[in-house]
Amino acid sequence: MEQSRVILIDQLRESSRAFLDSMSMLTPAQWVWKGRPDRWSVSETAEHVTAVETGIHRLLTSRILEQPASAEQRLETEGKDAIVSSAMLDRSAPRLAPERVRPTGRWATSAETMQRFTESRNGLIAWAEEAEADLRAFSAPHPVFGMLDATQWLLFAATHAERHTHQIVEITEQPDFPV
Repeated sequence: MEQSRVILIDQLRESSRAFLDSMSMLTPAQWVWKGRPDRWSVSETAEHVTAVETGIHRLLTSRILEQPASAEQRLETEGKDAIVSSAMLDRSAPRLAPERVRPTGRWATSAETMQRFTESRNGLIAWAEEAEADLRAFSAPHPVFGMLDATQWLLFAATHAERHTHQIVEITEQPDFPV
């Protein structure tokens, strides 16, 4: 396995650990607390991340390797690694999540949400470890970034979880967060 894929898999593992650790000791009241009506709770944030993660898992494990990217698609994905990382880790401006991955109460408990995230993330990691194809040779469109290759989709998953881990920490550090 090439070194860049090993590094990416480590990033997926680390962002998963940090995401799950950020929520591991929360009470039910802390899980659903909202600092303001227009802000997400930890529960809503975790649901969003899990919904995105589940969609990426489904995309990568079931469809992306079916047909190699065209020359035009490969050209469109060139150089986007840094753009994806930078945009996902920049929390200076809020981003509006696509409707299909906004919180709706998909999972009833924190345990169920974290279990679903863990299953999807572990599946992504296993897929990345086992895929024999050149992941740069396959792509699919992202609603914000346009065409991303499979490596960039994995990078997006890692940095997306990292972005929202920072959001969860910000929520829990608010002065009126329940004790």
